[in-house]
Amino acid sequence: MRLTCNVDLVNRNLPSANIKKSSKAQHTQLSIGKKPVEEFLESNEKKAAQGQSIDHITLSVLAPASAKNVEKPKSKMIVTFRKDYPLTTNFPSSLINLQVSSCKLKRIDSRIFDLKKLQVLNLSENCVEEISTDFGKFTTLGELYLNNNLITCINPRFCLQKNLILTLSILDLSYNQLKLLPLQICELSNLYNLKVNNNLLEHLPPTIGRLRNLKQFSASQNKISLLPASFMQLKLEYVDLFGNNFPDEVEDSLLEDNVGVPSLVEACARSVKKYRVPYTDEDLHGHLCRYLDSARLCWCGAYCFESSARYIHKVSLKDLTSTSTSIGDAGRSEVPIQGFLCSPQCLNKFKKNPRAYWK
Repeated sequence: MRLTCNVDLVNRNLPSANIKKSSKAQHTQLSIGKKPVEEFLESNEKKAAQGQSIDHITLSVLAPASAKNVEKPKSKMIVTFRKDYPLTTNFPSSLINLQVSSCKLKRIDSRIFDLKKLQVLNLSENCVEEISTDFGKFTTLGELYLNNNLITCINPRFCLQKNLILTLSILDLSYNQLKLLPLQICELSNLYNLKVNNNLLEHLPPTIGRLRNLKQFSASQNKISLLPASFMQLKLEYVDLFGNNFPDEVEDSLLEDNVGVPSLVEACARSVKKYRVPYTDEDLHGHLCRYLDSARLCWCGAYCFESSARYIHKVSLKDLTSTSTSIGDAGRSEVPIQGFLCSPQCLNKFKKNPRAYWK
């Protein structure tokens, strides 16, 4: 088979030397056939190098490939041994499901982020220490498994990737070393299943109630002693909080000494949180970022900081889910909920009907 085409010869080394050279395409023919014998190949190579015509070469007939010979695009790939990890070859671009486990990866291979069709990514049982913000390159990623790694913190920017906000429904961060879940994780509004079992968490984000689509939540074997009030806004099908530091006895309490006129710093911080102005360590000083991250959520939906009342209320997890659950060996299901009130108006409403929030 011969193809008539225009060929442009380019020296690939020129761009690396910062040299540009104009070239003009030449009209030529490209012959395709089965590999001929060595002597025949050498003689025609000489003719071509000398500019002689090779139009009369006899090529073998190419038979069409059968269905058995055509390899189907690979949609799933599982690598569970380091020796099988593709170092010299690329991941198939057609992958939809990729699992790379037990390969001692410390960083996530940048080539993985080029898999545009990926829907399920399992990087469990490795040595990954941080979550890259490159996850925002995925446009169809629905399930992400990062359990059994060495992750100590979550970059807030990871949670603000627009593509992840729209597509990510399952996130497994179990068996890591997380001490804090950033407020921004509540921006992943499409989450259906969130697992953070066996970490070092002492608190949950005060805005966790924003995860309106969350149906399954697991945070067993952590160090949580109080749940944020917005946790009661979740409509869960399954919840697991076994093995945390919830106290055996819980009494309702209300501290209202700090309710008053907020400071100028707090007034500005409330506006930043109200209008959801994005911020990072590159935009603000570190202590201001930490201050903003410490925001408290009033039951009216507004944010507050030091100028607020604090209350603790006892609730049963059985009121949150249709699945029976417990937090201790004795089948205990009652947990303390901590909430804040941003103004004297909200404080007065709370005093009149402290259970109104839960209904």
